Amino acid sequence: MHLIGNMWFLWLFADNVEDRLGKLIFPIFYILCGVLAGLMHIVTNLGSAVPAIGASGAIAGVMGAYIYLFPNGRISTLFTYGFYWRSIQIPAFLYLIIWLGFQFMGGLAGMGASNVAFWAHIGGFLAGLGLAFILKKLNLVSVYPGDRGYTGRGPDIFPPSKPTVLRTQPARRKKYVWRD
Repeated sequence: MHLIGNMWFLWLFADNVEDRLGKLIFPIFYILCGVLAGLMHIVTNLGSAVPAIGASGAIAGVMGAYIYLFPNGRISTLFTYGFYWRSIQIPAFLYLIIWLGFQFMGGLAGMGASNVAFWAHIGGFLAGLGLAFILKKLNLVSVYPGDRGYTGRGPDIFPPSKPTVLRTQPARRKKYVWRD
């Protein structure tokens, strides 16, 4: 069940975050979130002899980046009340804060007694949030109209080059006009 949840969250959030970070920066971001999540798990479970294996912390990092990069995002969620099923739109911010609250409660309740690395989830989420903030400040995040911090320009990874000056003017082409 945990694996299905991981794949669901990865499918739901990672494509948008990758679109903003780019195909070169996203894998580095993902691995760094996983490493920082693992460090958080080690710090909070010093006496544990059970190894922690999985990508949950890295996926939580993607979720942390999503909450920063898409503050107005909405998520379609299946809602049920008995036999009544309906899809509702809820703010991604609310969805992820509730998820983070469940992780925090699970981390406090489990404290080493659970097979779920709740503190790795929390560490990955905070790492993703912090890394997204840093990457945004370094101007390495693509922004589009409606995004946080949109100024009408893309990231300035490469400074604009000087325009090349043609020594000879190109031949003008005839302009064809259709007449009825």
